Amino acid sequence: MASTEGARIEAPQAPSNGDNGVCLPAQIELNVVMIQRKVSGGSVSFNQNWAAYRDGFGSVTGTDNYWLGLGKVYCFLQRGHASLSIQV
Repeated sequence: MASTEGARIEAPQAPSNGDNGVCLPAQIELNVVMIQRKVSGGSVSFNQNWAAYRDGFGSVTGTDNYWLGLGKVYCFLQRGHASLSIQV
């Protein structure tokens, strides 16, 4: 079984953006958004260009490497207080 590292943003309440998820992905559950998953031996590489880091890559619902995207992280953090939880 592959080892997994991840980072999540936690907020007091899930933000409502009113734009049908353009800013925030549908994977918001229980006020937690996964921003990164790093899987040992994953097929999705973290060696990406700027656009990929801005927009995100991988699938949050899968079991491979995943990055939410800097644009979405920025949008989420503009809505108020948040904390970062890192699982190694």
